[in-house]
Amino acid sequence: MKKKDIQNIFSKKQILDNEDFLVVYLKNDQEKSRYAFVASKKNFKKSVDRNRAKRLLREAVRLRLNLLDDLKYDMIFIAKKGILNKKVYDILSQIDVVIGKLKNND
Repeated sequence: MKKKDIQNIFSKKQILDNEDFLVVYLKNDQEKSRYAFVASKKNFKKSVDRNRAKRLLREAVRLRLNLLDDLKYDMIFIAKKGILNKKVYDILSQIDVVIGKLKNND
């Protein structure tokens, strides 16, 4: 996604809140969904922690990519502090909840 796409998502945002991350999303007209991952310096002081948070989110999304791509949304995943204590499989259950809510929106 480009910077203007991300700004557009934030300006017309719809938010889903989970225990370990937020999802800011907007319906797109592309063939499949697009993703961005954010871990702010405010929540994660060390770059190692920011990178781990984004890596955990990226891996969870990769494992559910076949389900997410069919939804055709632009999504920004924003990590929360508690995500560092979780494993990928804990995050997968939260991704499944997001998928369910997005399917209900269609």
